[in-house]
Amino acid sequence: MNRIILIGCGKVKLAESSAAKDLYVGHLFVARRQYAERSGHPWLIVSALHGLLVPEKVIAPYNKTMPTQRHAFTRWADKFRDQFTSAFECSPMVLEVHAGADYVTPIRLALWSWSCVTIEHPVFGMGIGEQIAFYNSQL
Repeated sequence: MNRIILIGCGKVKLAESSAAKDLYVGHLFVARRQYAERSGHPWLIVSALHGLLVPEKVIAPYNKTMPTQRHAFTRWADKFRDQFTSAFECSPMVLEVHAGADYVTPIRLALWSWSCVTIEHPVFGMGIGEQIAFYNSQL
């Protein structure tokens, strides 16, 4: 079964346009990135502004958080679903999500009807320090 790792973007960013994998520079993002890169599995970034990002895509810094209003939340989930289903065929896969609940919830909503995807959230319920310790222990 294929495994894809999806990591949440970060609040702390460089001041200039960069590849998405380099734009986010906070401790949690860096730990998630190292975990994803060492896993040997394909990985992507999930962003409040852009939805699904390939790590090499050059983007400008931005300041946007996940929407909380129902219509905007649903619109983000629809965008993510369209991006994800365009990028991947429906074949059995595990989507290992390393992001906060504000991302995991709309991702689950977006992919609920795609029965080929099993979503795992290994850091569910962990605080930031616990997550960083988890990633460090995996390295």
